Amino acid sequence: MLNIEPPRRVHFTSEALARIAAGLPPDAPPERTALLPEILRAWAEGDLREHLSREGRAVIQRRTKQLAMVKKRANGLIEAVRELDGRGRFAIACEAQMRREAASANPRPGGLWGSDDIEGAKRRRDKALSWLCDLVTALGEPRLKPPPDKKTVSYLVVLDLAAIFELVTCTQPTRRSNPYSESSQAYGPFWDFVNCVCGSFTGVGSIDRAIRDVMTFYPTKE
Repeated sequence: MLNIEPPRRVHFTSEALARIAAGLPPDAPPERTALLPEILRAWAEGDLREHLSREGRAVIQRRTKQLAMVKKRANGLIEAVRELDGRGRFAIACEAQMRREAASANPRPGGLWGSDDIEGAKRRRDKALSWLCDLVTALGEPRLKPPPDKKTVSYLVVLDLAAIFELVTCTQPTRRSNPYSESSQAYGPFWDFVNCVCGSFTGVGSIDRAIRDVMTFYPTKE
């Protein structure tokens, strides 16, 4: 579906960038660490803006139901017009046009109409009905399903951050957890990096779940 909302902008402050860089592993190459602010700013202007502007499945599903209702009512209106006799079709053309004329800044004196005016009213009616038919046809076409769970904002953000982390630190991102902890709370350099970066903006859900999903791309390391 088309997204007409402008992409969200994220601005990493100098303080935030310094805090993120300070949390990197101490053995990260300094020449690459120095590039991190530029990388994050470019990411914020590009892919991150798109990720944060993605609509959730609930929003898409609600709009899909609304469009289905529009299709149903538009189709009902078309059928109602088709059931009119000639006088009825003439009436909906002329009465709508007469009301439009009366509400205009320069209404016609005496409300007098000529043949050209009547033909114009009919063309306006037929154009409106043609648009409704096109709308019903378009809304009846198969629609894209909402993205699967993996394609959530959190997943896409963490996937990007994994690539950035590996590029800057020359270290594979990992999700570490304490097997002796009941909650299996995650920790480690990549975990800290993701949390620090995501602390600079809103719109990201479960980071830990996203990291678990992203880690399927990497060999397990504890």
